[in-house]
This record gives sequence, structure tokens and C-alpha cells, in this order.
Amino acid sequence: MHSHSGEFGFKYKNNLNFRNLFSALISLPTFFIKKESRSLSGLKTIVQEPKKPKRHTPKEAKLKAANFCAYQERSQKEVRNKLYDLGLYPDEVEDVLTDLIMDNFINEERFAKAYIGGKFRVKKWGRKKILIGIAPHKLSPYCIKKGLEEIDDEDYIQTLEELVQKKANTVKETDLFKRRSKVATHAIYKGFESDLVWEVVKRLVV
Repeated sequence: MHSHSGEFGFKYKNNLNFRNLFSALISLPTFFIKKESRSLSGLKTIVQEPKKPKRHTPKEAKLKAANFCAYQERSQKEVRNKLYDLGLYPDEVEDVLTDLIMDNFINEERFAKAYIGGKFRVKKWGRKKILIGIAPHKLSPYCIKKGLEEIDDEDYIQTLEELVQKKANTVKETDLFKRRSKVATHAIYKGFESDLVWEVVKRLVV
């Protein structure tokens, strides 16, 4: 009888330990799921959807757009995008844009002259690169023509000559053809016309 009770006690303890172990194993996935859930909720807090821009009234938007234009010359396309960013509806955008044009805050010919003159004098861009750069603004051919008049032909040649000479001084290539090619490639990349570039390169790179 004693041996039976001892055997029963041994089995009972083993069953109890097994139950504890089983219970622990069952609870493990729950712990990890909870932990993962907490991690995901934290991630949702960090990665939030971008807030919608505040909608301004046409009057507020006009004032902000006027300041935007006062800082530097702007194209109609730039100002139109700005007004949409301020939350205006299409008809409001066009009304404010018209007001800004009438008040002389926007002038596409003036913008073309400022853009083209600035890219040439400051960035030392050639006409081809300037035309590529200004294309997204969708200016009229007339405005672009007036803008290009800001580039004096003599200044254009002189700028190209300075660009070619400066690049030639940095090229270590001894082979004349390869040296000229490297210099010409640089000038063409800056937007100068290839025939004009090669004329200057052949004259200066010897």
C-alpha cells in the first residue's frame, strides 16, 4: 500500500511539473504576440500619415503668394503650384493668379530675363542647358526670346573661352586629341553649342 501511494505521489508530482511546463509553453507565444503588438503600435505612432496642408482663404493665400514673388521673380507655374499647396480650389487659384498678374507681382517676361540672365552670369550655363532648365515653366516663345536677349554674344564667347581655358589647365592628358575631347565634353555638358565649343577648343587647346 505504501509503495502504491509513493508511486502515486511520484506520478502526481510529475504530472504537476508537466502541467506547469505545458502552461509555460502555451503562454510563450502570447507573450511574444503581445510584445510584437506593442512594437507595431509604437511603429504606427512613429510612421504617421502626412498631415494635410492647412487650407488658407484666398485673401491669406494672395498675401503669402505676393511675399513669395517679392523674394525673387516667379513664373506663373511656380505661383500656381504654391497656391494649390496653400489649399485653394482651382477657380480660387486662377482668380488669385490673375490679381497677382494685374498687380505686377508676376511678369513672365521679367521672369525669363531674370532666369536666363542669372543662369548665364552666375552658373555659366550655355544656351542649350538654359533652355532645358526653363522648359518646365512653360513660358511663351516670346518671353523666352526676350530672356535670351539678356545674353550678349561677346560675353557668351568670352565666358566659353574662360570655361575652356580653365578646364584645359586641369586636364593632365598629353595626347592632344584626347585632351581636346575632355575639354569639349565639359563645355558641351555646360550647355554650349557643340560646333561653337569645338571652334574655341581647337583655337585655345594646343
